[in-house]
Amino acid sequence: MLDSPLLTKDILKLTYLTVLSLENLSIDNVHHNIGNLFNLHYLGLRNTNVKLLPDSIEKLHDLQTLDLMGSEICKLPDGVVKLKKLRHLYAEILMDSTSKSFPSRSGIYATKGLFYLKDLQTLKAVDSNSMVAEELGNLTQLRSIRIWNVKENESTSLCTSLSRMSSLSQLAINASHENELLQLENLNLPQIQKLILNARLEENMLESTSFQTSGKGIHELWLGWSQLQNDPLPALSHLKNLTFLALQKAYQGQRLTFKAGWFLKLKILVLRHMPNLIQVEMEQGTMVSLEEITFQELNQLVKFPKGLQHLMNLKLMICKDMYFGGLKNKGTHKIHHFNCQVV
Repeated sequence: MLDSPLLTKDILKLTYLTVLSLENLSIDNVHHNIGNLFNLHYLGLRNTNVKLLPDSIEKLHDLQTLDLMGSEICKLPDGVVKLKKLRHLYAEILMDSTSKSFPSRSGIYATKGLFYLKDLQTLKAVDSNSMVAEELGNLTQLRSIRIWNVKENESTSLCTSLSRMSSLSQLAINASHENELLQLENLNLPQIQKLILNARLEENMLESTSFQTSGKGIHELWLGWSQLQNDPLPALSHLKNLTFLALQKAYQGQRLTFKAGWFLKLKILVLRHMPNLIQVEMEQGTMVSLEEITFQELNQLVKFPKGLQHLMNLKLMICKDMYFGGLKNKGTHKIHHFNCQVV
């Protein structure tokens, strides 16, 4: 086991070591002289019980990737500002693997020094505050970022900062709580390919010029806790390159209709936790590339969606905590031309 004191000292003698991965090990701390491994390019502490990083980490001047995902580290040492070559920082605490609760994760507390790491490309994830929302724009090389705990009064400055990132292709914004309304209408992200928004949204946000312009390149879209009164599908149907779409507590209405000609590249559709939804209909000619669809905890949806037979490329329908007539037993059922997996 790598958590023995003797073996830890032995590792510290390997001064030319470039990769140190301690993922999934039952370790509670990192040796205070970890900085002696001055050639490290990668340090992985994913899914460990480590709570703090020693100050000596500031000596790892060649470190490019720091993976703390799933550890218990919620704040970085001030010396992180000296890691000028750092490209990828993964630091997120998982609280609910099912993503049913809100929030399901949290990010690290960011010191101001973090925003001097000009070459940072990946930041997953950081907790927002007014300083973060304003300083984030300094990280102009970011390609992927997840932000947690965003509050309404930070929305404007956050949008301004994110819009400075011309290379940003993956973005996740998560509000501080499920009823927090975020003003994201001015988010301008022409290079975005994957977008996750877990927050209450303004009714006109999806129709806004900025969203529609940014959305032209989006391949994956997750809308959670949006709590929209208006049907989001007409606005989303203009996102011609979507291959993945998930709606979780995104819509408070009773009916969703996927019309002919919509979502022609979509391969995966997820509908979760929309308590008022009583009808889903697929017109002939909609979602012609769809291969997989998930229905989960749609308590009022007790009848099969109309038009499933039109989805000729559908291979799998996953039903979790659903009460469709004829699908009361767990297992795999044959429906039309595809398998329905009941979980």
